[in-house]
Amino acid sequence: MSEFDDVEDYSSNVEDYSDNGLSQPNIAAGNHDQLPSVEEVKMTMGGGAGRSMNKKLLYIGLAVLTVGVLFVIMGGGGKNKLGSLNRQEALDSIENEGIGGVDFDDKDSYQYKAYAHLLPDDKVTHYSYEKFQQRYGMYCLYFATGHTFWTEDRGWRRMKTDECTWFGVKCDDDGMVTRIELRNNGLQGTLIPPELQYVTKLKVLNLRANDLAGAVPSAVCDLQAANVGEFKVDCSAVTCTCCDECD
Repeated sequence: MSEFDDVEDYSSNVEDYSDNGLSQPNIAAGNHDQLPSVEEVKMTMGGGAGRSMNKKLLYIGLAVLTVGVLFVIMGGGGKNKLGSLNRQEALDSIENEGIGGVDFDDKDSYQYKAYAHLLPDDKVTHYSYEKFQQRYGMYCLYFATGHTFWTEDRGWRRMKTDECTWFGVKCDDDGMVTRIELRNNGLQGTLIPPELQYVTKLKVLNLRANDLAGAVPSAVCDLQAANVGEFKVDCSAVTCTCCDECD
């Protein structure tokens, strides 16, 4: 392309500026690359460009603030914040605590079955350690009481569902379980697992009209006292020092 071609193209650009109602660049003065000033643009467009720029800056500021808040939640606050839980480490900690004589090597144990449900579950990586323990304790209840005979177990055996949505379960605003009501639901066995003590906010526990025997562990009864709760079992078959209507 020759320099004359450049001049011709530039002339076309001048016409485009005229069509848009903007001042033409000052060709006579030799300032071929001079564009309209900010003041000229504001005068021509009624200040709209300035307002648009202010809005853009506001949106950028809000985006930066949002990213900063998410960073604090996800990483800046330390362990057990959003997205920080290591499932294997959490399960190792539970095993080291030894509640219920836990042995994850025994594949027939209810603890191992709870372990096997938690380890591959991506949802729990967003849990606090306390909520992770809570889920483990509830899985222990499920697998220790003949889960295959339960009349209704909606949610209890499904990964990637919050335990607050499970059948018979209610939670507080923090996602901590406060009620487990499984009356007449086909629970069987001679063991109410001590891991239920991991459901630290439990206030109501109703296991009546099931085929259960054994005893409610003292550590679980401690929850009833701490949370001023209401625990119910069939007293003729289950020994409980803290349950309503039991001696």
